[in-house]
Amino acid sequence: MNALIFAGGTGSRLWPASTINKPKQILSFFGESTMLQKTYQRISSGIPDKKIFVATAAAYKQPVQKQLSKIPKQNFLYEPVRKNRGPALGVMMLYLQAYSKDPYFTTVWSDDHINQEDIYHYNLQLIEKYLTKNPTEILAIGVYPSYPNTSFRYVETGKIISSDIIPIFNVKKFHDKPNLVKAKKIYVSGKHFWNTGYFISTTDAVLDIYKKHFKACYKILEKLKPYIGTSKQDAMVNKLYPEMPSFDFEEIF
Repeated sequence: MNALIFAGGTGSRLWPASTINKPKQILSFFGESTMLQKTYQRISSGIPDKKIFVATAAAYKQPVQKQLSKIPKQNFLYEPVRKNRGPALGVMMLYLQAYSKDPYFTTVWSDDHINQEDIYHYNLQLIEKYLTKNPTEILAIGVYPSYPNTSFRYVETGKIISSDIIPIFNVKKFHDKPNLVKAKKIYVSGKHFWNTGYFISTTDAVLDIYKKHFKACYKILEKLKPYIGTSKQDAMVNKLYPEMPSFDFEEIF
């Protein structure tokens, strides 16, 4: 499985500690390692460097590349303009197809803190095993809520579709951050998970979704694809990326 780290955020919610010039992911808050480095350390304990890919803003190229020096330089996407995560995900699917023979990938936030690394990697293995039999599916990752939180988004589950490897449900609905009254109702329902924003799938499955539902973006990806892995790659990314519509990949769902 590949890991796709998104590290292009501005970290505005942690201002003034985090600024647009020095966002939270490249800062140290606990110990000497930055949040980005801690994310890499967690991922690399179960996934080899050649299968770790990074999407970040062009403005952060120097510090991000310096902090992740073991990752092959070809595995970095430097977004020339901010277009939200939808276009970045689409381009990274082309990178994965060009530089990795493994079609499976998981998204990773650069500024999350996860204590139970062994459980994290074990679950990735279980989900990859499920996807080998269901390669067209996109799996969103949820966390059982421990209290009625108003700062998280939620995933409402439908019927269970598999329990052989790991509990997997149909998604009934995605909910935005609720007020306290609604959060309490969600919490006691037993049918909702905190939405981590992580998902696991295959490159073909995601590109097929783009082809069907994000046609304007997909047409540009088609133009860009022949240049990925060539000497013209960076120049064509800089030329075509700004033409893409801005959207979040969570709109896939």
